[in-house]
Amino acid sequence: MKMLTVFIVLLENVICFGSLSNPNPNPSQKFEFTSSTCVATLLLSIISPSGTVSWDSHQLSTLTSTILKSSPITSSLLDMLYDPVNVQHDIVARTTCVSLMKTLHRIRPNQFESDLIATPSGLNRLVDLLSHDSEICFESVRNEIVLLMIDLTRSSEVTRKLVAFNEGFDRLFSIIDHEGGVTGGSIVVSDCLTLANNLVLDDGAMLMLQSASTLTQLPKLLDVRRGEEFLSNGGEINGLIDDEDDAHIKRLLGGDDGTDDANGTEHERARPKLTEAEINIMLLAISLIEKSICEGNGDQNAMHSRQTSLTSNKPLLKAVIDIALHFDESNRDGLLVPEKIQNAALLLLANICDNAPDSVRDEVANSRVTDNTTVIDRLLEIAAFTNFPSLHLTPLIIENVIISVRTILTPNTSSTLILHALAPPPPMDDDADGIVLSKEPVTKVLIDKLR
Repeated sequence: MKMLTVFIVLLENVICFGSLSNPNPNPSQKFEFTSSTCVATLLLSIISPSGTVSWDSHQLSTLTSTILKSSPITSSLLDMLYDPVNVQHDIVARTTCVSLMKTLHRIRPNQFESDLIATPSGLNRLVDLLSHDSEICFESVRNEIVLLMIDLTRSSEVTRKLVAFNEGFDRLFSIIDHEGGVTGGSIVVSDCLTLANNLVLDDGAMLMLQSASTLTQLPKLLDVRRGEEFLSNGGEINGLIDDEDDAHIKRLLGGDDGTDDANGTEHERARPKLTEAEINIMLLAISLIEKSICEGNGDQNAMHSRQTSLTSNKPLLKAVIDIALHFDESNRDGLLVPEKIQNAALLLLANICDNAPDSVRDEVANSRVTDNTTVIDRLLEIAAFTNFPSLHLTPLIIENVIISVRTILTPNTSSTLILHALAPPPPMDDDADGIVLSKEPVTKVLIDKLR
């Protein structure tokens, strides 16, 4: 313990010797970048798990607390990151600053967060560096700042709100767009979506839904045609599901033998697939949308407002519908929607409509999968013919289709379906509200499954 006390005294002197400590900072004083970098590097080597000194947890906590108390270190580290005078300085120096901040937060999270929030414009200065075109921040340093922000927002509601209100979503989705979105499965895109998933907690959902760049980029992140393998094979981004696909599925449901053309050859070809990294990005995007609905303070009116906002965004709703209802045999362009993405999208459809106003549920039910087929028609068809092997319906997909049907159908529509199952109307009959009702034998088969 005596040696630790001596070391702390020496450490305080080292900090004071470097420009990381200045009890009476002079705004006109030129920042001494080199000496500050040396001190930051020394401190990182002392408290880092991979550093040169080994401490037990209590000693490490005491040392870190001393570092945070002995000087305005957080402010000085921000000065090093934000210093326009030395903008061309060694990238390693700035990376060291961020690494030290991450380590300080990992060891003493509450103390570091309090220090950061207490520093004038401290958090705002960090957020300002979240930009793909920043003139004072290298991309690799910006990427490290994203990781720091993930740690900060994971546990701190105050930090989440400050970042979200400081155009956090716009900044993150600008980086996502610059990094290519889902194409290639960039780890930077994945990190940005992880941070966005943190920001959407608490009251961040409506801020996300009001962000123009977010609502523009999200549909692109849900588009399997933007996978690198599909684009590299000369794929074009047209309609994901068209009427030819719809007719093909109807032939299958009507008892076709699963052949692809007149000579009876099977519909088999090499299909472009998403990489695991691209799948992860799509799942994070789906999770972000789902959290924007389900997270919050439990206010039912606020949740209804978020559900209405989502369904009013037609490109986003269409993107969710396309991946939720794009079944294997409708795959005319060789596209393949991974099962885990489809399951997540089906559950997202269910969450959009869960306890939602009837207007929201009807909007989803009557949205078009193709010109000739609505969402509810497709769901009812799949739910009724679950034993058709060519559609490759797994038990989990079938279960999620049934869940979607139950949440999307309003009581009035459900009652009408039951009545029409008992006394079938003419094919493709429309009810008074303009809802296209399912045809025989779908409804009769379905009623038994939904009881």
